[in-house]
Amino acid sequence: GGAWFLLMPSQLASKIGKSDVIRIRRRSILAGAVAVGLAVGSFWYYFRQRCLPHFREVGQGALYRSGQPRGLGLVALKFRGIATTVNLRGANADGSEAEREFAEKHGIAFYNIPAGNTADEIAVSVQRFLAIVDDCSSWPVLVHCSRGKERSGVFSAVYRMEYDRWTNQEALHEMYELGLDPGSMTAAETFIWEY
Repeated sequence: GGAWFLLMPSQLASKIGKSDVIRIRRRSILAGAVAVGLAVGSFWYYFRQRCLPHFREVGQGALYRSGQPRGLGLVALKFRGIATTVNLRGANADGSEAEREFAEKHGIAFYNIPAGNTADEIAVSVQRFLAIVDDCSSWPVLVHCSRGKERSGVFSAVYRMEYDRWTNQEALHEMYELGLDPGSMTAAETFIWEY
C-alpha cells in the first residue's frame, strides 16, 4: 500500500521494479544536492550581505574595499591577512567598536577616518588615508564604509588615480558601476572629478 517508502531497497525493488528504485534514488540524491546547494547559497548570500558586504580587491595585495565587516566577516579578514582596516564611518557607528576590538585583539591596525561631507573634509581624510596606503608595511589595507558602495568607492577612486594612473572619468565610472548612485554624493563626486 501506501507505506512503500518504509521498505528497504531490496524489498522496494521486488514491489515496484529495479528501474523505479534507481529513479527514486536519483531523485533523492538530486533533492539532497539541491538542499545542500540552497543551504550553501543562503549562507554565502548572508555572508556577502551582512558579514562582509561588497568585498572586492582594488589594488592587488595592497587595497581592498567593503562595507562594515561584522562577525564572520572580521574572521575572514584575519584569514585573508588584512593588516590594516580604515573605517570611513564615525567612531560610534554600528559595528565600529566591535571591529576596533577585534583588530586590537588580532594585531590588525585600525584607523577611524570619517570620510567627511564637504570637499575640504574629504581632502583631509584622503590625505590621512594616503599616508596609510603609502606605507607598504600596512598592506593589505581594507577601506570600508557602511555598505561598501559610496565612501569606500570615493577612496578607492583616489587610489585608482594615484597608483593605477586612472583618469578622473575612469575612477568616477567605477564608482558608479560599483553602486554609487550618480548625484547622491555631489561633494564627493565633484572631489573625484576635480582631483
